[in-house]
This record gives sequence, C-alpha cells and structure tokens, in this order.
Amino acid sequence: MICGGSLLLNMGINTLGAGKSSLINMLEPVTSMAVSVIAFGYALSFSAVAGCALILGALGFQAASSGNKGLSGLYQRSRTKE
Repeated sequence: MICGGSLLLNMGINTLGAGKSSLINMLEPVTSMAVSVIAFGYALSFSAVAGCALILGALGFQAASSGNKGLSGLYQRSRTKE
C-alpha cells in the first residue's frame, strides 16, 4: 500500500511539477477531516474548522496571486506548457 501511494505521488509530481503538487498535497488534512466527519461521525472542534479554513484560504491566496483561476485547471495548464 505504501509503495502504491509513493508511486502515485511521484507520478503526480512528474505530471504537474513540484510546486503545483505541493499545493494540491496541502489539501490532505482537509480531506482527512472531511472523511473522518462523514465516515466516522467525528465531531469537529473550532480549532479543526479554523485550521481547515486557514489551509483553504492559503491555497486560494496562492492560486490567486500566481495568476491561476483555481486548482481545477492546474492539470490542463501544466500539460499545455510542455
């Protein structure tokens, strides 16, 4: 299982580049929090919600300041630059 995750991570870095991959990788804590709430009924604390909001805000700020229109088009733009 670990080898499969590392393989997918390396494929993503090859496809998108290190900078864009790191931005998408920042969503991991937000995704794990959402899965724990939906699948396991975990009760969110204020600090957990605030942390997720900070992460999403930082991603939005980075996407806006770098000229991207959002994270959804990262794959398309990276493929056209090559």
